[in-house]
Amino acid sequence: MENKLAIPGFRIDCRKVFFTVGFTDILSAVSFSAFPGECIGLLGPSGAGKSTMLKTIVGYNTPSKGTVLYNGSSLLDVYDEIKVDLGYVPQDDLVHPSLTVEDELTFAASLRMPPETTEKALAMKVKEVISLMGLSERRDTRISSLSGGQRKRVSMGVE
Repeated sequence: MENKLAIPGFRIDCRKVFFTVGFTDILSAVSFSAFPGECIGLLGPSGAGKSTMLKTIVGYNTPSKGTVLYNGSSLLDVYDEIKVDLGYVPQDDLVHPSLTVEDELTFAASLRMPPETTEKALAMKVKEVISLMGLSERRDTRISSLSGGQRKRVSMGVE
């Protein structure tokens, strides 16, 4: 059997995760594990809590009960250390349609990277992300002119 923990990344374990708003459990005792390199799907009808679960996994929401673990450590304990490696791309794109791909990613990088990051390092990171997302040919294209899939890749690049 293949050793999945040898793949770089995080093992994520959710153990009986609840997220409650008022008296309503949006998430109720959700448990699963995801290993590095795995692709998993969260399936359910509208309003089932899929987005809430994703936001809880990346630390946007704090579970009302239960635990989210990254490589065996509580997300709450390691969040500051790993938050730069976490991202969440919402259903709706949150990119500015009048900016070019490069301008959007440069703006996002300037907000996310440490304040002491040089302009050269920032530009190199943006170039790397553009390449990684397969958008090199579209770097100077306005986001409003991109296909839906290309816009989603810009959104993933932002994260």
